[in-house]
Amino acid sequence: EEYQFLLNNNTLTSKQQLSNYLITTNYLTKEQENELLKEYKKTGNIYYRLLYTQRILIDQYLGNRKLTRSETLTEVSIIKKYLEGIDTWGHYELSIFSNCLFIFDDEYIYHSFQRSVTKMKAYVDTAHYSELLSNFLLNGIHLSFHRSSVFLRKLFLGGWKKVSDRYKHTLDLARYKAFTA
Repeated sequence: EEYQFLLNNNTLTSKQQLSNYLITTNYLTKEQENELLKEYKKTGNIYYRLLYTQRILIDQYLGNRKLTRSETLTEVSIIKKYLEGIDTWGHYELSIFSNCLFIFDDEYIYHSFQRSVTKMKAYVDTAHYSELLSNFLLNGIHLSFHRSSVFLRKLFLGGWKKVSDRYKHTLDLARYKAFTA
């Protein structure tokens, strides 16, 4: 990311600017949503479609949007198809998975955690991986409480124990202790 920033003469790419905007804003207008879809159709870059899909699914999950069952299934299938098509997940795939954990059933989460997330630590930059993994684990713990799923809680707490032991970040250790108290 830093290299890309320097390569672009200390300016963010349009994708990076868009990502930053979407992270910091709570609401997108219909026009902005349509712009994402238009950019996807124009470029064929799945990045724009996935941003749109994540945004509307999260809005629905938070109760800020109503989708029909058919619309929901269509959007969920876009995320699943993309993630299942990637053999080796990176930062982007884990971010998508983490942001949309709520669309997956417990078994899917378990298998993806074992197959893709655990495997990532071998090749992802540890500075980014530990932060990304912490956010993923926090989302997973939240989901486990929302679903009252002891299975997920054990899965994510086990992962958090390993992260807090390995990376020794105070916040991770504090979160682990808080959730296991």
